Amino acid sequence: MDLVPLISTFLIIAVAELGDKTQLAAITLSSRCGAMSVFVGSVLGISLVNGVSILAGTALGELIPMRIIGLLGAAIFIGFGLVTLFSKEDQKVKLR
Repeated sequence: MDLVPLISTFLIIAVAELGDKTQLAAITLSSRCGAMSVFVGSVLGISLVNGVSILAGTALGELIPMRIIGLLGAAIFIGFGLVTLFSKEDQKVKLR
């Protein structure tokens, strides 16, 4: 197994995930704890969440046939499109 794709994917996702609510938590925790322990904790937490997501997705992929997953995804996509299209809220941007 080539480790370059694994490591590069890990690093890209870790950096991308640090830019959202994780960043706010890290900034807050860094005021009380050391920067390295906060960084390692953030990376481990993100890895755990993504690992559980991968395991759940793999398990569901094994249990549900891909054709049904594709049809379900298409139906959800079309449903969101129709809801957005027929939404009664005013979608116009008001200028000040």
